[in-house]
Amino acid sequence: AGRIPEYDNHLRMGVLHREPLLREILDLAIADITPMERQEIVNRHVYIQVVESANYRLIVGLGILASLVIAATLWVNQRLRRLSSDRLRLLQEKEMLLAETHHRIKNNMTVVKTLLSVHARKLAGDPSSQVLTDAVAQVQSMAVLYDRLYRSTLDNRLLSLPEYLAPLLQEILAIFRSTLVLDITTNIEPLQLPVKALSSLGIIINELVTNSIKYAFHGRNGGSIHLIARTQGDNVLLIYEDDGVGLPDGVSLEHSDGFGMQLLTMLAGGLRGHMSVSSDQGVQFSLLFPLIQA
Repeated sequence: AGRIPEYDNHLRMGVLHREPLLREILDLAIADITPMERQEIVNRHVYIQVVESANYRLIVGLGILASLVIAATLWVNQRLRRLSSDRLRLLQEKEMLLAETHHRIKNNMTVVKTLLSVHARKLAGDPSSQVLTDAVAQVQSMAVLYDRLYRSTLDNRLLSLPEYLAPLLQEILAIFRSTLVLDITTNIEPLQLPVKALSSLGIIINELVTNSIKYAFHGRNGGSIHLIARTQGDNVLLIYEDDGVGLPDGVSLEHSDGFGMQLLTMLAGGLRGHMSVSSDQGVQFSLLFPLIQA
């Protein structure tokens, strides 16, 4: 059979062309191979080269892809670290702004209370003096609530009722500087209430305690005040009572021209609640309102 040089060159590769004996053996073997067999050998060799070339390109492609993935991962990690650093910085700035705002609000409330107190003292003996003193107590009830709100580590939408009312009672007593010896007892369940509801309750308690101090214990050295707050089904029941002289005849929540009674009725309505009062022995106010406020 005739030689096909280009086929022979495909078969004589590697180190074989450097070994004469192996070359002769290869020449003899090739001489006995038919053209069809040679073509098949060449085709297989070309196929192997094609596969090896494809594998090489695949490996190179995978290497490039892996490099891109690693580079993207490094970029994302760097970006996340930068974002975390920026977020931490913004959080620190926010805390500083909140602290500054808290400080200014407390100062403003203190200024308002001081101005009202100064004017109340200047007008001592005048009926308007008592109005100013009542306003001081109302401002203080809001100041106590704000302070509890700022210091709370819980969800700022909810605050503890006993942790709010206990200091509020002490602040109200301190404002009036009464010479009365008052025995104040509380029985308050550990309820969490919305800030808006607590604000209304604070003003209600302030009004009730103020009225007790001003009117309930005439001719006496002191008396007792009892405050109860507990759940009743899906509602909260607040009971305030003192052992004073009670309400004047004909005075009730429904029939009163006084601002205090009107204020209590309005605030109870704001809580979607109902307030009632009895005056058999001393006075007792009961307020029932939904635990979950809309």
